Amino acid sequence: MSKRDLLLEIGMEEVPARFLPGFVAGLREALTGALRAARLEHGPVKGYGAPRRVAVLAQGVDERQADREVETRGPSAAAAYDAEGRPTRAAGGFARGQGVPVEELARRGTPAGEYVFARRTEHGRLTAELLPAMVSDMLYGLQFPRQMRWGDCDFLFVRPIRWLLCMLGSEPVRVALSGLPADLDDPPGHSRGHRFLAPGLVRVTDARGYSEALRKASVIVDPAEREKLISDGAAALAAGAKGTIDLLPDLLEELVWLAEHPYPVLGSFAESHLELPEAILTTSMRYHQRFFPVRRGAGGELAAAFVAVRDGGGEHLDVVRRGYERVLAARLADAEFFFREDRKRSLAAGAAELAGVTYHERLGSMADKTRRLRHLGVWLAVQLGLSADQAGQVDRAAELAKCDLVTRVVREFPVLQGIIGGEYARLDREDEAVAAAIASQYLPADEAAGHAGGAGRTGGARGAGGRNGAGSAKVALALAVADRADSLVGHAFAGVRPTGSEDPYGMRRAASGVVAWLRANGCHVRLDELADAAGRAYREVNGFDGEALQTAAGEVLQLLTFRLEALLGEEGCAYDEIAATAASTGLALVPGLWSSACGALGQARRQAWFADVVAGGVRAAGLGAGALAGLTGPARPEGFVAPEEGELHRACQAAAPELTQHLESGRFIDYWRRLLELKEPLDRFLDRVLVMAPEEDLRRNRLALCGTAHDLYARAGDLSKLVTAPAGTAEETRGAR
Repeated sequence: MSKRDLLLEIGMEEVPARFLPGFVAGLREALTGALRAARLEHGPVKGYGAPRRVAVLAQGVDERQADREVETRGPSAAAAYDAEGRPTRAAGGFARGQGVPVEELARRGTPAGEYVFARRTEHGRLTAELLPAMVSDMLYGLQFPRQMRWGDCDFLFVRPIRWLLCMLGSEPVRVALSGLPADLDDPPGHSRGHRFLAPGLVRVTDARGYSEALRKASVIVDPAEREKLISDGAAALAAGAKGTIDLLPDLLEELVWLAEHPYPVLGSFAESHLELPEAILTTSMRYHQRFFPVRRGAGGELAAAFVAVRDGGGEHLDVVRRGYERVLAARLADAEFFFREDRKRSLAAGAAELAGVTYHERLGSMADKTRRLRHLGVWLAVQLGLSADQAGQVDRAAELAKCDLVTRVVREFPVLQGIIGGEYARLDREDEAVAAAIASQYLPADEAAGHAGGAGRTGGARGAGGRNGAGSAKVALALAVADRADSLVGHAFAGVRPTGSEDPYGMRRAASGVVAWLRANGCHVRLDELADAAGRAYREVNGFDGEALQTAAGEVLQLLTFRLEALLGEEGCAYDEIAATAASTGLALVPGLWSSACGALGQARRQAWFADVVAGGVRAAGLGAGALAGLTGPARPEGFVAPEEGELHRACQAAAPELTQHLESGRFIDYWRRLLELKEPLDRFLDRVLVMAPEEDLRRNRLALCGTAHDLYARAGDLSKLVTAPAGTAEETRGAR
């Protein structure tokens, strides 16, 4: 069958850069699905995109659908034929409707009885005939975070559509969208060039030549090519200035989708601005101007240079460079003024203004939050085993944590909250542990390490925290966890809850942060106790109702547990291993402990011996799980009647101390190996003894014994929750979340 390439380009007003990667991927998936649904074989499908257009190119698409045999069920045989076997009017009407002679109808039995069937060949349609409806359906089916309607059009899309180009090989295909002007694809076979470098129509003579045709019109449609142009060009310019480019990944991606014809430009600024904290300089360049900083050598200090990316060619670069330098100079002059004004007083002096900054209308001011952070910090210092000096550092970090919110720099650069507070704390010669904790309080756990190292380049004393190593990291941990736990419990108390895809207060992110911080530092802090402690801080500081706070803490605990389970799943733990860990009877709700236990389950289930342990766990849970929940006391040996009862009880009593040692030491594999010795006495007890005896005392005593056995089997993870599989095949259950 003949094949041709298929091209679809949608031209629009400029689309926000953050929408474009998903837009291109969605269009590619939509075309792939549409071709599959239309029974059209094809080769690779590639997506293209730039600020004013997205496009997709499918190579080697069938020119025509393949013919197929279609079988349709008609009336029952009893209705289709009379007593003599002659076709009835029902059979004749069905045959005419299917376009086959009545003599070719087939009779066949089905579960519902005997019916007649018509079999016919459905000839495939030309791809060019299918495309208009296919493209229309694709575009109507695309979804965007934000959609708009323009003019008198009823059509909703991410931005106004200005042109459409659809080509099958060298043949333009006319496409019309209901609710939009009919001339979007006029003239056929044309795209549009760069808005400034090559405005006007661009003739595309063949689908495969699309990229080259647009290149001649100064549009680079392949985002991977634009990324290489930016990264290689910026690196070369920085090297020419005897430096290296600080190629920030998120900025690089943004610039790739902001320019149709990227052209890097090297600029500079006054050396005197290098006296500002580095965070202010890089923020001014990255967030306000979208410039790449230049450093003196790999990872060295900042140089007084930057690389901007122009959407255009290499003409008039001196004018362009001066424009970039002028706007950055103004921005840095403002930043320098704000910094100098801030440094007229200490960071701690800002605490007096926090009472006038509302944290939440139902939760008080930032001054209230500061007092709660200090309250919760004291509790965390004890849980983390910090020394008296380190506990004092936690308290000081909590006292200063929110003071930078009233600084001029943070008002101008909100993204610097916390980071600039750490810089100011260093300049005030606070302990380095205090400064590092303030700087990292909002950061994810994996990014915080860089802020816990040493003093910033602006100077300041290292202080005691700089000599404490792991202790300094735990000071930062205490503040970061306290801040997130306070927010979670407070928002739950105020009636704020994440629902579906909506989470305006970032509670899921905060819960994930608590779990990640605790796991990254291997801390033995229980999530249930943390939620309760945060609730107590609200009661002590704000005087809120204790019962309502307990309810809020319970909701937060559920959210924390859910995020912990989700994190375990992301790390490759199977869904049933996570369920088994969550249902354990002996594991404290400690993120690191759950992670170790869940990982050990994945290792153990690959061993042949573990199947016997699981079998015992399942049998013990049969009666023991319910009994354990309703027990009022342990089994009484004096109440045993059958010898199997005493045998199982003695086996449990003998195993318990050793199992406890394994559990407390985190030796989960050894724990489950020791359970192998319980399998035989448990089987004999359950096979030979009537647990649900008619006598109440005897029944209750035997249920208590079942509960004891179940408790031992479920302490490191309820094995009855596992979906059993042969040894070595547990990977089949992984990822089935």
